[in-house]
Amino acid sequence: MGRRVPLAIAAILALGLGVPLTAQDSTSVDSMVVRGEVLDALNGRPLVGVLVALHDLWKLTRTDELGYFQFEDVPVGAHELGVYGLGYLTLEQYLELVPEEILAITLDLAPLQLEGIEVSVLSNSTEAYRSFGTRYDFIGGDLMVDYREKYGRITDMLRARFPGVRVYDNNGPTSGLCVVSTRGSSSPSEGNDGCAMMMIDGLQADPVQVAQLNPEFISTIRYVTRMESRLVYGELGRYGLILIETVNGVRKR
Repeated sequence: MGRRVPLAIAAILALGLGVPLTAQDSTSVDSMVVRGEVLDALNGRPLVGVLVALHDLWKLTRTDELGYFQFEDVPVGAHELGVYGLGYLTLEQYLELVPEEILAITLDLAPLQLEGIEVSVLSNSTEAYRSFGTRYDFIGGDLMVDYREKYGRITDMLRARFPGVRVYDNNGPTSGLCVVSTRGSSSPSEGNDGCAMMMIDGLQADPVQVAQLNPEFISTIRYVTRMESRLVYGELGRYGLILIETVNGVRKR
């Protein structure tokens, strides 16, 4: 399917496993109980403490010691599923959830790329730590110096470094910068057309001001995915976040 994130989702009928239907019978016909397990794709072991979210319903939980998770009172239909495990590739998918099915989700280990260094997974005992987001979520240090030489505008920096976003800037004197996430998928009702929130030195910034920033004044740029941003900033972060730090820690043009 051309997806960069390896994943496997298998639906196993609860009837085939001999699971009683009493829990389902206790809910209304318009809602269901969503159950599942999260496994390591390499060795099949359960993953404990993995964050599982139904983002469109603002429901969050973590897997137990057997890798299982459960959501109560989920409306029947399609929902935005996110699965996040430290050291593993992130799963973000809009998924049709069906009553009386158990989700089996497998996550692959994620390599960690540092500036100029790439660490690959060599065996099932070698696990690389990574934060939420992707390997390409940060511009800073020597990379920022290189980008200042290559690109004259912040717009070009974002396009070069963050492959999971679309960047819009009409180049006009009053045009603002708009960064739209293309990672994962969104519910049809929300769409995926909102611009990411932007902050400069910890303060929310105007898109026009961000578009006009001189790269010489920029120290670091970090892109936070809309999934993580929404967990931290709520509705303001629903479309992602661009965090910009300036050289002297104050807003400049």
